[in-house]
Order: sequence, then C-alpha cells, then structure tokens
Amino acid sequence: MERVTDEELVRLARNGDPAAFDEIVERHKGAVFRAALSALRNREDAEDVTQETFITAYRKLDSFRGESRLRTWLSRIAWNRSMDHRRRGRFRSFLHLDEPDAVELPSLEADPERATLAASAHARVRREIDRLPENLRDTLLLASAGDLDYASIAEMLGVREGTVKSRVFEARAILRSTLQGAA
Repeated sequence: MERVTDEELVRLARNGDPAAFDEIVERHKGAVFRAALSALRNREDAEDVTQETFITAYRKLDSFRGESRLRTWLSRIAWNRSMDHRRRGRFRSFLHLDEPDAVELPSLEADPERATLAASAHARVRREIDRLPENLRDTLLLASAGDLDYASIAEMLGVREGTVKSRVFEARAILRSTLQGAA
C-alpha cells in the first residue's frame, strides 16, 4: 500500500476521519516529543507538552495552511507550549540518564570505573549546556534532536537560517573550549 502524504492526512482529518489524525500523531509524536524534551529536558514535562501539542493541533488543524511542513508546524506548537511551561516555572530542570539523548553508559558489571567516568562526563556536558545563553542553548538542543533541519528551526524560532547556523556553531565552540579547558 502506498504511503499517504501528510497533506492528505490533514485533509482527511479536517473532514472528520479520526484514523487520519491518529496517523498524524503516530508519524510525528517522536519529533514533537524531542522538541519538547529539548526545551524542557525532563521526560514527564515533555510527555505532557506532547499531549498538549496534539490536542492543540487537533483543535487548530483548520489553521494549518501548509506553508511549512506538518512536522515543523507541530514542532513549533510543541516549542511554544514548552516556552509557556518555562515561563510559568512549570517544569523540572533535570535530565534522567535514561532519556533518549542521554549517553549510553557501559555496564556497571563490565567496568564500574568506566561507567562512573562516563556518567561524570555526561553530567559535565549537561551542566555546560545549561550554562550557555538561552538562545544558543535552545538552538543547539533543537539542532541536536535531529528531527528538524536548520530552515525549520529558523522558522520555529522566528530567525534567519544563517542565525541558526551561527548559534549552533557558537554553542559548539563554547562547549568545545570549556570542556577542553576542563580536561
């Protein structure tokens, strides 16, 4: 069976086909979750925002004009909901090591010293990311999530694509310098 396009799914969902919206959710829930997780860095908060995003998208599906990709539109909703959570202080600012973007740690049975060093390095990287200016940190986290290209991130953040590129470059340079200086 041929894969239905996002545009066709939107049309079907607008016409009342619940299976079409279910397919939209299945197709894009990972990207939406990762956008929320990039902003909030907490699994529970990101799950809440993911649910809120799809409720909002369902209610506002008629406002989707198709000027951007559906994934970008949904990710923008997730990002905006996440920023609302941040402003209201409704998020927990920690990251579990079992998060999707967490480093894979070696087995404790195999080499406990190596596992401890890896966990320590991961924690150090997360702390340094947290210290970045918000505009650099957010842009870097969105780019690192891997679901959106720079043009989509630029559209979400309301900046030019070149600004996204320079922010990612600057954030990585700061991290590289800081982490090498600590070594």
